[in-house]
Amino acid sequence: MTLKGSFRLPTVSADRAAVKEGRQTMARWWQWHGSDYPELSALACRVLSQPVSAAACERNWAAWEAIHTAKRNRPSAEKCRDLVFVSHNWNQWL
Repeated sequence: MTLKGSFRLPTVSADRAAVKEGRQTMARWWQWHGSDYPELSALACRVLSQPVSAAACERNWAAWEAIHTAKRNRPSAEKCRDLVFVSHNWNQWL
């Protein structure tokens, strides 16, 4: 990969290495070095600043747990998928 513009500077390369090693975050890197590319920097900072949430995964696991119960412990994967689909869509209407 050929780097162009300020991305070729030694300080930028050293900070890129710090990000790879986990000593610096990508959001901080863009705050420090993104002034040459303001539109790209603004987009990167906005994307990298999004909070992480496991809420969707938790809802999915809860739906699967409701389907796969002690009484109904051996449904096929296809049957489970269909039941979770119906359950999810049913809850959307309520």
